[in-house]
Amino acid sequence: MQSFPRIAAAAAALAASTAIPAQSNQVTGRDATLRIVDTFRSYGREGTYPDGNNAFANGVTVCNVGVGDIGWYAPMNADHPVYAPMVFRVVDDRIEQLSGRSYVKHGFASINGSVCGTCGTSNGAILGPNCSDTYGSGLNADRYWLGPPEEIDPWTGGWNPQGSLFDRGLPDVGFPQNQDGARSLTRTMSDALPTTKHRVEVSDQELLTAGARFYYGMYVVIAGEPGANRDNNWCFREFRPVWNGASWNATDLTNPSNGSPLSFWPGARVTSASNGGDDGYFYVASKITGPDARGFWHYEYAIQNRDNHRGGAEFRIPMCPSARIENLRFGDLDSSTVNDWAPSRPTGELVLTTPSTLNTLDWNTIFNVSFDVDVGPVSGSFQITQARTGPGAMSVAVPAQVPGIQFSTHLGEACGATGPSLRPTGTPPFPVLPNPSFGLAVDGASPAASLVLLGAIRRLETPLGSGCSLWLDPAVANTLVTTTADAAGHARIGLPIPLQPALEGADLTFQVVTPQAGGAAFGVADLSNGLEIRLGNRTSGCR
Repeated sequence: MQSFPRIAAAAAALAASTAIPAQSNQVTGRDATLRIVDTFRSYGREGTYPDGNNAFANGVTVCNVGVGDIGWYAPMNADHPVYAPMVFRVVDDRIEQLSGRSYVKHGFASINGSVCGTCGTSNGAILGPNCSDTYGSGLNADRYWLGPPEEIDPWTGGWNPQGSLFDRGLPDVGFPQNQDGARSLTRTMSDALPTTKHRVEVSDQELLTAGARFYYGMYVVIAGEPGANRDNNWCFREFRPVWNGASWNATDLTNPSNGSPLSFWPGARVTSASNGGDDGYFYVASKITGPDARGFWHYEYAIQNRDNHRGGAEFRIPMCPSARIENLRFGDLDSSTVNDWAPSRPTGELVLTTPSTLNTLDWNTIFNVSFDVDVGPVSGSFQITQARTGPGAMSVAVPAQVPGIQFSTHLGEACGATGPSLRPTGTPPFPVLPNPSFGLAVDGASPAASLVLLGAIRRLETPLGSGCSLWLDPAVANTLVTTTADAAGHARIGLPIPLQPALEGADLTFQVVTPQAGGAAFGVADLSNGLEIRLGNRTSGCR
């Protein structure tokens, strides 16, 4: 298998030579909205509770709130809407997609109802202005009308009937019938599929998550609709799942609401961007909490592909080179770790890259990334590298809060069996002017160990052998404090910072030495990590 960087390079070269006009079928004034989603119901299951898998579908009503007619022809005519379902939840201050890559519902006729206003159209092959169309959950669960989402270009709304699932049939009817553009998928074929196949699938375990808030709904793709008019193409509502002993019942808790699924995550900042006008939109929801007592922030991201046809294959997040990252987590639509995106740390970035073209961030999909890091948030951009060839640039920059303010730098690691860790502490744990609570915390020392705090105005690494380094310039280093660890190996050294403008921007480096017979440093001591801090209120960027 080719590596992603080689694929990306080839894609960029091909895109440069095959560019096409952006959303060439755009129809000015076209605007559809989902007005209602309801009757979320179970349509069969596989396995034994509480470890089974369930098929679901819901009803939907769409309105033409724009100017002009919208095509509503049945397959195999390509001019019709496509409905993409999704189930997601909010739990543990994280938003996650629960449904897999569900098949999409192909529209086939409009009733031209009056849910939206006064409808003056009776032609079932179009949805007229002010007219509505409704599909019940039973129709949306009917596999005779469901097709793979990858057959759809969500940006243009394009679909090629020739060679589609409807053309090929299940099983494939073979050439030339599977390429003639005539429907080969029969109702007998679709009804013979396993119960959950092609439908919205959610496991029992996901629905049993304690404390979660659950949502269902849909996104409708309308050919030619301008990208700026699509935020009302989503519609979701909260529900409560209840196991009745044989299947799941869903009780609606809220009215239907338009907007990205990410907008249902309380407190998150939701932003979006597209690849110019050449392809559709990615949405990024970011929520940053902290810092904690150690000076770490928790970064939680949810990344959604609304209608970008080329998909995403890599996330690039700015990251200070010396930043410490802990608890890195990636989430996709399955529980397998084999296809999880692989992390790397090139200079100045945290990068997650798909190992396979089979696990890209495709349309109507949410992925997750989270981590803890000792760098504070700033306004920046979350970069998404495109997965496939196409016009325009190979990446999309979505505005987001990203790590960018580094108040202190953790230098190296402790050495020796009794070498402790050194970190800033206080309320807040930053050397701002003034901060009477500021200090240094020592963790992981031997109980009642002697601790000697060294300080210097210049950082200088001097390797001492045995994995030890002195991180202070010996020419200007001083012994600042001698203290003793408590019975748990902890100590706190107060370094209150006064309100003295002359201290603004000063860099100080610290390190703890603990005397130890046979220690790693020349057989007499073990050392903590080094710690560099910058005093002041105008700290910005990486140290």
